[in-house]
Amino acid sequence: MKTLYSKTRAIALSGAIFFGLLGVASSQNVRTDQIIALQNYTAPLYSIKFGASTALNTNYTFFLPAAPPTTLNQTLIVTSMNVPSSTYTLGWGTPAGPGWNTNGNSNVQSGDFLGTTDNSQLNIRANNLRIMNLRPATSVGAGPTIIGGYASNSVDASYNGATIGGGGQNGAINTVAGDYGTIGGGSGNTAGVKSAIPGGVNLKVGNYSFGFSSDNGATVTDVSGMNNIAYFGNTNMVIGNVDNTAREIRFYGPNSSLTYSGANYTSFKSGSQSANINYTLPTTQGSANTVLTNDGSGALSWSSPSSAGVCYSVVTESAFSGTQNNLNLTNINNNTIFRISSNSGGDDDCYNDNDDDDDDGGNVYLTGINSSGVCDGKMIILVNVGEYTISLKKENSSSSSANRFSFYNDVALTKRQGITLIYDATSDRWRMVGRPQ
Repeated sequence: MKTLYSKTRAIALSGAIFFGLLGVASSQNVRTDQIIALQNYTAPLYSIKFGASTALNTNYTFFLPAAPPTTLNQTLIVTSMNVPSSTYTLGWGTPAGPGWNTNGNSNVQSGDFLGTTDNSQLNIRANNLRIMNLRPATSVGAGPTIIGGYASNSVDASYNGATIGGGGQNGAINTVAGDYGTIGGGSGNTAGVKSAIPGGVNLKVGNYSFGFSSDNGATVTDVSGMNNIAYFGNTNMVIGNVDNTAREIRFYGPNSSLTYSGANYTSFKSGSQSANINYTLPTTQGSANTVLTNDGSGALSWSSPSSAGVCYSVVTESAFSGTQNNLNLTNINNNTIFRISSNSGGDDDCYNDNDDDDDDGGNVYLTGINSSGVCDGKMIILVNVGEYTISLKKENSSSSSANRFSFYNDVALTKRQGITLIYDATSDRWRMVGRPQ
């Protein structure tokens, strides 16, 4: 090896300069502690300069290509290298395209992309930690796998089409354990084949299932032994609305239509309530012919119908102090017998027997009963438990049309008498089916 060396000055070469020894199979070196400048002496004077970095602390050897470029836009690339000896061979190559700038690219074409052209995975990092792993499918026609979030979130390499959107943490990673399983986030979750967990904490579901679990500490809820389920743990399910229309929970009957055309369902929905209602189901299976009974606080239990016959609920109303129009009876839809009375008035019974000889005047009149929400055929019994006569007036305009009595004559309830009425929704009237006794 021969060396042409200059320590204090740049080497200036004019014209065509060749380095080498004819017939000698050895490399030659040109050495300078400054720079090598290639200059064209025709005006104006410009030069191309080569020099080593001042931070260089190792010797490197680069071998130029053995042939010139074959097409335009080729660049020098490293085609082989020997790291222990710090030697690198350069060749001509065509770049795949312009690089992606850290401050963004412009004029991006429809065919441009960021990624790989073989079956290699693509990792995206932040703070030198993986935050996204893009993995090609392992079989033709399958979907790729996307793993986001904590660097240890995982999907076995044999699965295709799986997605982990994010989440996960040290000691509680998210894992997909089957093809096309999906986890949106949260931590400590595991989804099976074509299952989905949108978030939450420490839940493992099986295949073809959906699940969400609220915080339950470090313990994993494992329902993976049950497939084709929807699981909600440590949380209340709310069926809400913001358009003043209560929504339903629907249970469909057997059905084979993919569009549910002709399918029928049974549904439950809330009524217009003034307070919350909570029902607690029985803890055991009821016997044959038993019925659900409410204890008044929402606790349901199985009970047998009374063998002594039907018992009707009884309500005692406040005493009337004058004529009653559109009378509101207490919880009329759930009660049957109403004990009414008047704290003033007469004891005339002329409406029942046309006997006017004991009339002392001042009777209290009832012109109608509020029928709002009352079902067709609703039966009620009015019992006068007071000392004064209460007279029911037929078709009296003091009450609303739908609340009036359809009687042939006015009817008087003297003390200790009762009358049975039913509501006729066809004519929107209360009708008498049992005369005072």
